[in-house]
Amino acid sequence: MNRYAKETQRGARPRVVPVHTTEKPPAATAAATTARVITVKSEAVFYEVVAKAPGGVGADFSMEGCGRCEDEESEVEKIAGECPNVTVVRIDVDDAPALADRFEVMGTPTYLVAGNAAGMVPGVAKEVELDGLRKSIKCARTKKGG
Repeated sequence: MNRYAKETQRGARPRVVPVHTTEKPPAATAAATTARVITVKSEAVFYEVVAKAPGGVGADFSMEGCGRCEDEESEVEKIAGECPNVTVVRIDVDDAPALADRFEVMGTPTYLVAGNAAGMVPGVAKEVELDGLRKSIKCARTKKGG
């Protein structure tokens, strides 16, 4: 069990040490794409992907070794594939702890949704369960289509 999971189980907010870098990862290694789900490894790449999203945005905060996260992973990909104008960004809380802290992620999996890139900010993005992610994506498709 990693430090983040231990601190979360104790009810404490994980301590995050900010890391500042001006180095940008190469485009080929910045994000891995599966269907309409984009996995990012850093806060900078997260905001870059969100800014380029064509429509609605969903965030899937998960972590390696989380059974529920792994169980729901294929369902998230299926949901994302249902609507081409929605981008789902998957973030491992161990890879981007500052981002998890900024969005006040207290456990995994945590799903956030926003109608557009401008809404994917702390305090504006809405936390939902997996069914809520599906409903939000369908809602975005209905609004976009007509």
